[in-house]
Amino acid sequence: MYKSYSELAERRGAKIICDQYHKGVIAGSACRSLCDDHSLQFRHCLSTHPSRQVYTGVWGKAPVVIRCGLSQAPAEKGRELGLNHKTAPYRNPSKGTSIDEFRTMLLDFLKSRLGEVSNLQDLAQRHLSLADADRDGQVSLAEAKSLWALAHRDDFLFLVALRGTEHTPRLLGFCGDTFVTEYVRDGGLYGVPRLLDALAPAGLSRVFQGWFSPAWPHRARIAIGLLEFTEEVFHGSSGSFVLCEATSDIVARTDRHDAKVIGLHGMAPEASVRADLAARHCKEHADCLFGSACHASCDRLAQRCLPDSLEPNLPRICRLLQDYLIDDCPMAVRDELKRQLGVCTALRGGRARLELHHSLVLNGLKALLWKQISNAKDS
Repeated sequence: MYKSYSELAERRGAKIICDQYHKGVIAGSACRSLCDDHSLQFRHCLSTHPSRQVYTGVWGKAPVVIRCGLSQAPAEKGRELGLNHKTAPYRNPSKGTSIDEFRTMLLDFLKSRLGEVSNLQDLAQRHLSLADADRDGQVSLAEAKSLWALAHRDDFLFLVALRGTEHTPRLLGFCGDTFVTEYVRDGGLYGVPRLLDALAPAGLSRVFQGWFSPAWPHRARIAIGLLEFTEEVFHGSSGSFVLCEATSDIVARTDRHDAKVIGLHGMAPEASVRADLAARHCKEHADCLFGSACHASCDRLAQRCLPDSLEPNLPRICRLLQDYLIDDCPMAVRDELKRQLGVCTALRGGRARLELHHSLVLNGLKALLWKQISNAKDS
C-alpha cells in the first residue's frame, strides 16, 4: 500500500526507468546505481506537477536532487517551460546512425535552440562526452538515445551550457532522460521550509519570511550571487537564457550563503523564446506572455508579438530583490539602494540599448552591496 501520491509516482517512475534500462533502450552513469545496486534512492517529492517531477534522494551517502524524465507526462501546451519533446523521447537516433551523423544532429538541434553562439562545437562535444557514460570511448545507441532525450530538456541544456559556474547545482549523473544534481538546501531566498510555506495562510507568508530570513549581510551576499548569475546568462558564450519564472523559490543557498539557482524549469534559451513570440498572433499584450514572467508587447495593428520588446532578466531579478534587500537595510545605504533598484526595475528597450546599460546598472548594485558587507561581522 502506498502512503501518498508522490510515493506511487516515484515507484512507478523508477520502475519505468529501470525497465527501459534493463531492456537496453536507455543508459547513463546513474542507471546501475538506481536499478541494480540501489545506491541511488528517492526520498521526498518536491513537486507533483505532472511535467516537473523532482525529488530529493541519496546517492551512496550523499544527498542529491533527482529530476525525473518527462517522457511519461501527459501532453501539455507547447509553451510549457522545460519540455521540448516533439516526438517519443527515445525514438532518435535510429539504429545505424554513425557518431558523425549524431554529432551533426546535435549541432543542428543546439543551433535551433540557442541560435548562432560562439561555442556551438564545444557545447556539442560536451554533450557527446556526457553521452559516453561508461567511459569506454564510444557512444552506444542507448547512450545516444538518452542524451538526445536529455538535450530536449531546457533544464538539462541550461546546466550543460553553464557548466563550471558556481551559481548552479553540479550535474552528477543521468539515466535515460532523468538526471541527478547535487543537493542544495531548499527554502528559497527567505529560507522558509517548503512544507511550512505550503501550509501557511497567505497572510502569514511575510511573517514567516521575517522569522526565517537570513541576517541582512547574508541576504546581500545571496543577492550578489543572483546578480552574478543574471550577468552570466545574459553574456554567456553558450547564448543567452531568459528566466521566465522569477519567484523567491528559484533560489537556494549554501551554508556559506552563496546563491544557487535551482528553478531550472523556469529557464529557456532566449533564441527559442524569441522565435516562439515572433510566430504568435495577438490581440493584446497578455497574449505575448511566455512562462509566467517573460513579457513582450503586442503590435495590435499587425496582431503580432514583438520579440524585440522581450523584457530582460535584470528588471525581474531586481523586483524580486526589492523587498528582500530594503527590509531592515542599513540606513547608510537605504536611499541609494532604493534608487539603484528603482533604476534597475525600469530598464527597458531593445537589446542594443540594453547592452549599454545592463552592465552599468548591475555592477553598480554589486559594488554598493559589496562595499556595505565587506567589513560586516556577519558576512
